[in-house]
Amino acid sequence: MVTSTTIASSEPTVTVSTMAITPMVTDVTTPVTDPAAAAGVEPTLPQAIGSPVEWRDLPAHPNQRLDYAHTLATSLTDAPLCPVDALELLPAADGAMGTLYGGLAVHNIGDAVCEVRGVPVIELIADDGTVVQSTDPANDINDAPPVVLEPNSWAEASLGIIGSNVCGGNQSSQLRFHWNGQIATTPFAIGRPPDLESCEGLDPNGSGPGHLQPIDTDGAAFAPLFEPRPSDTYGIEITTLAATIDAPATVQAGTTLHFTIQLANLAGTAPIVLIAPFPCPIYTAALATTAIEELLNCTDGGIVVQPGEAARFDMELDVPADAPPGDQTLMWTSTEPTGLSATASIDITS
Repeated sequence: MVTSTTIASSEPTVTVSTMAITPMVTDVTTPVTDPAAAAGVEPTLPQAIGSPVEWRDLPAHPNQRLDYAHTLATSLTDAPLCPVDALELLPAADGAMGTLYGGLAVHNIGDAVCEVRGVPVIELIADDGTVVQSTDPANDINDAPPVVLEPNSWAEASLGIIGSNVCGGNQSSQLRFHWNGQIATTPFAIGRPPDLESCEGLDPNGSGPGHLQPIDTDGAAFAPLFEPRPSDTYGIEITTLAATIDAPATVQAGTTLHFTIQLANLAGTAPIVLIAPFPCPIYTAALATTAIEELLNCTDGGIVVQPGEAARFDMELDVPADAPPGDQTLMWTSTEPTGLSATASIDITS
């Protein structure tokens, strides 16, 4: 379901749309018993005998997803301020010891290099438009170093304590972002009705209008996101997956090559969970002079690959009419996370 929100203001307003995905895991894998493995011999790869997952054209590139995001290297030390419509906003909340901490990641989805700097001016808004919390002006840091964002680069800022997992309160549904004379809003549902029985003295109307309290002054300003997380994070353990290609021996130039990629889980006990759009792998497929980069079709519901099982995925690759004839190597490689690859020999005919 796509949702969008627009807030009226005297400042220019940008509407931010988001897509909510409800995971419904689908099992499309096939278990295989390998007598050789039971006898202590090097096991063969599991063979999936069910129907492969259909191919879908889902163009994608690394560093577009927050869970793999980082600030890209740049030689620039400053740039124009990012226009608000070039920034994808991704707020998040995380609880610890009964306290809810907030953060805001911004992603440069524009075509130009730009920068963010200082403490973002944030308001957390209730359904009725009431400002529940807002950035503390005392924490505005104008002299903080900028974060220069190449296209597809990221930065983050801490929002500090934004609620309580114990007492509730501070209930809001949107984040309003004031930036460079413009406003953008995005859904951000946090908090709940205050628990007046468990927490005596709690304001039944919540704390707002109030102030966000950053954990520390340095953490409140925009800062770089460090290198991406390891490849085995979030259920994709590359060391336990093996990729193989099943492709025809020949393909005619000017036609579409249809093949399948098989991902086998060689783990002893742990299932691999693939849920689109994350943590489903991004991959490249290349043959001769053509290549594509796509998100693997893990379906909207997701796929579980149990130990000793394998899942197959249909692939399509358009072969140019002027592709060089003869033996060529079809290469399939995961680019996010990295670590999976497979090849096959294809004879291109004219």
